[in-house]
Amino acid sequence: MDDGAHNVIMSDSQIQALADDPLFALGNHTSTHPNLKTVTDENQRREEIVGGKQAIEDRFGVTVDRFAYPYGKFDDTAARIVAETHDIAVASEPSLIGLDRDAYRLPRIDGCQPASVLCFEMSDISHRLRMLMRRIG
Repeated sequence: MDDGAHNVIMSDSQIQALADDPLFALGNHTSTHPNLKTVTDENQRREEIVGGKQAIEDRFGVTVDRFAYPYGKFDDTAARIVAETHDIAVASEPSLIGLDRDAYRLPRIDGCQPASVLCFEMSDISHRLRMLMRRIG
């Protein structure tokens, strides 16, 4: 959220409008978007995770309880830190959410895909195909 950031997709006022809308919730994605598996210092990981959360909360006056792992990459240490400070977290494994899923390792679907791809990704058919491919491949 550096004011000199390049490739800004949304302005602060646009983000604030979403933050003020009860249908939306802002989530955390770390302070600087590192691959958390490659950050070996636990204090640095904690600063990335907690610092990103605090910056959003302070800037937009919201409570942030959702987290998305940058690049979908994490390990048990990162998941533990996220679990201490957030209610849920998503990785980038495309899948449907089952009843047995860990709240800090939820799958997510890439929302930048065309509507036809999104519809397929959210279907039971895509899930069954993935499970079949894992068994045979």
